[in-house]
Amino acid sequence: MPWATLIWWKSGRIFRLFTIKKPLKRTRITYGYSGLGDAYAQLKERDKALSSYHKALELRPDYALVYYKLGLFYEDNNPAEAIKNFQKYLQSGRTIEYRDEVAAKIEALKLSSKP
Repeated sequence: MPWATLIWWKSGRIFRLFTIKKPLKRTRITYGYSGLGDAYAQLKERDKALSSYHKALELRPDYALVYYKLGLFYEDNNPAEAIKNFQKYLQSGRTIEYRDEVAAKIEALKLSSKP
């Protein structure tokens, strides 16, 4: 497993805190990329946020929460991509926390994209 650099986000800035000199479990690294994507999304760094979310899915393709986050990310700009990610979230069956919200969002996106 690769080493990891821990980051810290405060007041709209991302700081590198330190590098861990021991291997981390893949799950922790995946959570880190997901959190990094959240930080970049807050900073409106769309490309970096997308890259971080996709890296999290590369490491753990069944990480349902990242599909939810990608759905939210695309919701305003790319409804078709948002629907695709929301559906992957629902199909995962792993997380039901946002199930009702996601189902409502999919329906709203489908209605708004009809001519």
